[in-house]
Amino acid sequence: MVKLGVLTLNGKKENWCHQLHPSIEIEMSWQKVFTQNDGCDAYFIVGGELQLADICNSYMKIMENNDCPVWIYKEKCSANDRLLLYNIGAIGVFNEEMSQEEMIKAIHNGMVLTKKNIEDKNKETSVQDNEKKFKLISENLCVLLDNKNPVYLTKKEYKALSLLYSASPKAVSYKEMHQAIWDSSYDEKNYRIANIIFHLRVKLEKDVSAPKIVKTVRSNGYLFNYDYK
Repeated sequence: MVKLGVLTLNGKKENWCHQLHPSIEIEMSWQKVFTQNDGCDAYFIVGGELQLADICNSYMKIMENNDCPVWIYKEKCSANDRLLLYNIGAIGVFNEEMSQEEMIKAIHNGMVLTKKNIEDKNKETSVQDNEKKFKLISENLCVLLDNKNPVYLTKKEYKALSLLYSASPKAVSYKEMHQAIWDSSYDEKNYRIANIIFHLRVKLEKDVSAPKIVKTVRSNGYLFNYDYK
């Protein structure tokens, strides 16, 4: 969902403005004056017959608080006026000589691109957040947690953590962990694994009594929290 702020500066809603609901999900915010923190992703200034200075003033107020696409409609808009509006940053300038269909299509295409840019930015932010949460570094037998200073582990601690991390979101049984850490047949001495996990939690968890990274799966083994992966 993208939000389009429509500023009807003269207080009139042009009939054709109601057709600005293209094939993508758009929330319309009708305004007579620009309102800060309204959450809009783009704006369409309907200036009608207003003076160019009034339209420019509204545009500058928007850009003081936002970095987003803005379209402008002014009935009597000469080539020089359009050039001025483009020079201050408008991405589309319309006048009465342009067809309604052309204006609507131009705004539609711009909103499609705006939606894609928002989605791409959200994906990039999500990837960056995940990268900061947890990173294993095998060369140094350490882990970066929340992109802070490295936490160094013993060989057995690193083996255990690496195994759980690779298996996530599935749990790893005591038997699987024993065989991977000691490379020997399972002797059912689960306390040895529990001891390693305890020391891991001391190093990684904020609260050892309520672990969030390495969780216990009762009567089975342990699980690495996939939210940290």
